[in-house]
Amino acid sequence: MKKWIMYSLMCVGVLFLAACSSTSGGDAKGESDGESGSSSVEDISVSLYDVGSSGYAEFSAVANALTKDHGMKISLLPSGNGVGRMTMIKDGTAAFGRLGDEYQFASRAEEEFNTKEWGPQDMRVVWGVMTHINGAVLEDSDIVTPADLEGKKVPHLPGNASINTKVDSLLAAGGLTWDDVKKVEITSYASQSDALNQGKIDVAMMLPGAASLIEIDELEGISWLELPDASDEEAWEAIQDETPWVIPDEWEFGAGLSEGNPELFMSYPYPLVTRADTDPEIVKELVARIIDSYEGYQDATATSFTWAKENVSTEPLGVPFHEGAIEYFEENDMWDDEKQQLNDELVETGKNYQEAWESVLELAEEEEISDSEFPEFWMDNREQFLE
Repeated sequence: MKKWIMYSLMCVGVLFLAACSSTSGGDAKGESDGESGSSSVEDISVSLYDVGSSGYAEFSAVANALTKDHGMKISLLPSGNGVGRMTMIKDGTAAFGRLGDEYQFASRAEEEFNTKEWGPQDMRVVWGVMTHINGAVLEDSDIVTPADLEGKKVPHLPGNASINTKVDSLLAAGGLTWDDVKKVEITSYASQSDALNQGKIDVAMMLPGAASLIEIDELEGISWLELPDASDEEAWEAIQDETPWVIPDEWEFGAGLSEGNPELFMSYPYPLVTRADTDPEIVKELVARIIDSYEGYQDATATSFTWAKENVSTEPLGVPFHEGAIEYFEENDMWDDEKQQLNDELVETGKNYQEAWESVLELAEEEEISDSEFPEFWMDNREQFLE
């Protein structure tokens, strides 16, 4: 208990220090024509989850270490939903993003990103941090497994497909759909914690390192749903049908957990990303500095160690790595021919999506498809142009 009280106070300190060294979204410099929001590694802007999330706490610590060690000016631009975070990348307000699955969806013009205003975004991964997620309930709850969510209040976050698809997977793990539960709209990721504590929802789909969830754990106590065993292929196929990039993995750090007693979570990439047209030299130097400054942030949060060189993933998963990152990987024995082949295939896949988008746009114009009808039209017709 004392350990997590100290950790919660540490998170508050990290957030305070980050706020002192960051600018608000309104102060950030960016180009409206979509050019990168940074022309130098010395002054960068980063789009990320809102204050109270583990993603914000982790990257705040990274930013503080980079500022201390290298004199960098780093603007942290939080947003409570995936569209908001990706918009800052798209319009150039932020050069980089510590993003959830919205970067995956945006690269293929899926979910909220299939409107005419979006289209496939040419995204690249910079640093492949992995993370863990599951459904958290109050400790005295009678909800133990995903199947127990039937008839319960389950959160849905407008504009945050990254979390919503994980909720889909959680329901699938229990053989449920949204028809079997009570959908509750929640304004942001971090606000799930308060909603859980106030009884507005019965489960919160969160990362165990989220500061807001740790606070609830200290006050009331939380526990995690028991996911199907990793050997249950049928159950995990159902989970991955909803979110293909999650895998089963044990985890023991964060709210409701203790070292030496790991519990099963869904694991997935939670990386630092940027656009393909970001200067490779900026990306390469940023990667080098993240590694160089690791000792300065490794103990800042319970999950900061996932940023270590030996813990990140350099396996291309869904979206390719940036050429600047690859150059660093090659020079430091973190890359091989197999990864390069996978990366090249993903680059080609991205080009195919962009070409298919243009073809579907032309077809929509010929058939006089309205803007409101276009998202469904794109999803229904893209496959014929992707083959």
